[in-house]
Amino acid sequence: MAVQVNLYTFSKKVNSTKRPATAAVTSQCNLKNACGVINPRLEFNFPMSTNPSVYNYCFIPLFDRYYHIAEWEYNDRLWVAHCNCDVLASWKDTIGASTLYVLRSSVNFDPNIIDNFYPIKASVEWEYKYHTLQNWVIAPTTSLGTYVVGVVNNDNTAKGSVTYYALTGQQMADFRAFMLQDIGSWDSIDDFAGETAKAFIDPFQYVVSCLWFPFTISGGEATQIKFGFWTSTATGSILSNMRGTASFVLERPVRSGTGLQEYKYKRPFADYYIYYEPWGIIPIDSFSIGADGVQCIVTYDYITGQAILQIEARTDGATMGISEILATKSAQVGVPMQISQISTDYLSVANNPLDTALNTLGGALAGLLSDGTSGILSAAQAGLASVRSTGSNGGIAAASLGATCVFIAKYYSATEEDNAHWGRPLCANRQISAIPGYVQVANGDIEVAATQREKEQIQSFLEGGIYYE
Repeated sequence: MAVQVNLYTFSKKVNSTKRPATAAVTSQCNLKNACGVINPRLEFNFPMSTNPSVYNYCFIPLFDRYYHIAEWEYNDRLWVAHCNCDVLASWKDTIGASTLYVLRSSVNFDPNIIDNFYPIKASVEWEYKYHTLQNWVIAPTTSLGTYVVGVVNNDNTAKGSVTYYALTGQQMADFRAFMLQDIGSWDSIDDFAGETAKAFIDPFQYVVSCLWFPFTISGGEATQIKFGFWTSTATGSILSNMRGTASFVLERPVRSGTGLQEYKYKRPFADYYIYYEPWGIIPIDSFSIGADGVQCIVTYDYITGQAILQIEARTDGATMGISEILATKSAQVGVPMQISQISTDYLSVANNPLDTALNTLGGALAGLLSDGTSGILSAAQAGLASVRSTGSNGGIAAASLGATCVFIAKYYSATEEDNAHWGRPLCANRQISAIPGYVQVANGDIEVAATQREKEQIQSFLEGGIYYE
C-alpha cells in the first residue's frame, strides 16, 4: 500500500509534545506487510547514494500521527524505516485542552508548598535579628537600675499595710544609711522614741521586700519614706502602678540567596529560636510565622519580681497584628536583694552601762518593746545579736542579659534546583496548554480518541512528567 510520508531531521525530548515546523522531505513509500498504526514499517526506494539515516522523525497524514524513526534497515535494495508513534506530539491538542491536577510545573508554582524533591545539605546557615531595650543596665551593677522596696507603714497609698517605693541606686544608699546610721551612746540618749527604740527594734523588720530591677521604673513625685511609726529623711517615689510592660517586634531573619520560595523558611529547611534571658531559649514553630516575624510582650510584676514573656506571631502585613500565641514563659527579672540589720547581744557584754539603764528604764520599755506580758529582760533577749533577711540574693548577671532579645534562624540548604527540567510544586487543577514547559500531573487518564495502547502511553508520560512545547 502506497502512502505519503513527511520526513524530518528533528531534535526533541522523548517526553515532549513538540512538533516539527516544516517538512524536510515529502516522499512516497509502501507500508510493509503486517505492520500496525502504532509501529508501522515503511519501505522507501531511495537512490543508492541516499543516506536516509539523517531523517529521524516523520509524519504520516493517512494515520494523522507523528513518529520517531527507531531504525533504518536496508533489505532487498529497499530502505525500511521502523517507526514508533510519538503519542505526545500526535495528541498534543487533546492533551493541551485537558484540565488536570498538576503536581509540578516549571511556569506556575505555589511558593508555600514544601518541595522535598532535592536533598538537604549538611551545611547550616545562621542568621539573627536583635532588639535591645533602652535604659537597661547592661553591666551587672546595682548602682543603676531601680529598687522596689516594700515598707510597712500607715501611708494612705499602702496596699494593705505595705507601701511600695521605687528608689534609684543613690536613694537606696540614702535609705540604707538612715536605717543603719550610728546609735549614740547611752549617756547621751535624750530621744527615747527615736534612737532608743532603734537600739532594740530592727528597723528593717518593716521592710518586707526589696527587689532590684535592671531598668528605670517611674513612680510619682519623690516623698519621704515612712516605715512603721516613723518617717525617714530618705526619699523615694511611691509606685502607683504595680506592673509595667514592654513590647517589641522581631522580623524573621532573611536567609541568603535570591528567588527563594517561602517553603525554604519552613521545616525541614529552617528552625527558629528566641533567646532572651532570663527566659532562656524558646523554640518557635516555623509554620506559625511569616516574614513579619514575632511580637514579644513582657509584663513585669514589680511586687514579686516575676515577668511573663509572651511571644505572638504577627499577621503578615499588619503593623502589630496578632495571629497566634506561640509561647508564654515566666521568669524572675526582679533580683531579690538581701537586707539586714545587726543588733547586739547586750547581755553577753561585761560591765556594759546598759545594765543600769535596763533596771531604770524597764517599766517604760516593757510597754514599747513587748506585748505587755513580758518584762524588760524578755524584750532585751528578743533583741539578741542576729541578722534579719528578706529574700535572697538573686541573679544580677542573668537579669542584666535581659536587655537584648535575639531571633535566631538555623537555615538548611537544598542542592541546586533545576526548575526547567523538574518544575516546582503547584498542586492545583490547570489546563495544560496554559502552563507550557515542564508539567507533571497526578492522574493522566485523559479523554482521548486514541487506541488503548496510546492512552496508556499518554497517561504514563503525563504522570511521569512531560514538556508541553
